[in-house]
Amino acid sequence: MPQFRVHMINSDFESRDDIDYSSLEAAFKAGIAAASRVATEAISEGHESSSVEIRIEQDGEVVGRRVLTFSVSDLMIGH
Repeated sequence: MPQFRVHMINSDFESRDDIDYSSLEAAFKAGIAAASRVATEAISEGHESSSVEIRIEQDGEVVGRRVLTFSVSDLMIGH
């Protein structure tokens, strides 16, 4: 049975998940949830944007990559 692992990277850190997922979709789902928490924390600390790359590995090889990006921007008030 194939096993997939999550690897996350941004400008401040790099982490690898020790959990094996049974499908690429399950690994991406877990990776996106974790990346969302990381990006949300960065935004709440005052950063205007945060990006986290999510890599899924199988047997040490990258089999999928996505990037999650959050940003906050001011909007004009009035006309």
